[in-house]
Amino acid sequence: MISQIKDFRLGLCVSVLFYLCFISTNLSSEEIKILVYNTHGLPSAFAGDDPEERFPLIGEKTKAYQLSLLQEDFAHHELLLKNLGKESVAIRGNGNNKSLCPFCSGSGLTMISNLEKEWQLEINSEAFNSCSGWLGGLNDCFASKGFQLARIETPSEKYVFILNTHLDAGRSTSDRKVRAEQLNQILNKVKPVISGEALIVAGDLNLRWNDP
Repeated sequence: MISQIKDFRLGLCVSVLFYLCFISTNLSSEEIKILVYNTHGLPSAFAGDDPEERFPLIGEKTKAYQLSLLQEDFAHHELLLKNLGKESVAIRGNGNNKSLCPFCSGSGLTMISNLEKEWQLEINSEAFNSCSGWLGGLNDCFASKGFQLARIETPSEKYVFILNTHLDAGRSTSDRKVRAEQLNQILNKVKPVISGEALIVAGDLNLRWNDP
């Protein structure tokens, strides 16, 4: 089955599972189980595999997590929604902010919440101000990349912030410059709203530990 769905590209291309016990913020036993995954949701003609088969499976997998943070959810969002849980809530990131490029896509970011009703969730989205690459540099400018910032209030009335993002790809000087600008934009966004609470930054950062 497409090489077990491309080694289940859920296979943790960016799929990271967090069992988060927020002891440092006095949340003690309160845990959030999170899936972070780049869905590779390009149109079928460009994806190089079969996203129409994969996306319903991805939706099914999200049922096992309280929060799923997805990237590249571009062309097959409706297929993703088909297999979500009955109580699941899917919130997409910013749309296309390029008025001169009507065929460009939005951020490709999606948060799926299966949090219990006792947990309160508020999500804000913002597009990045810069990008690198139209006909080169991995063509990042054809997507309006950005970030989602979620504020979660736990049943014990503690707060934690979770940020889902997809930074510019590529290894050129321009790509690195834009990634730095995008990270600074995130920093400028979170500094005024976070004062001592836990912040978790997740997504497809396109960073390498030895070569950012």
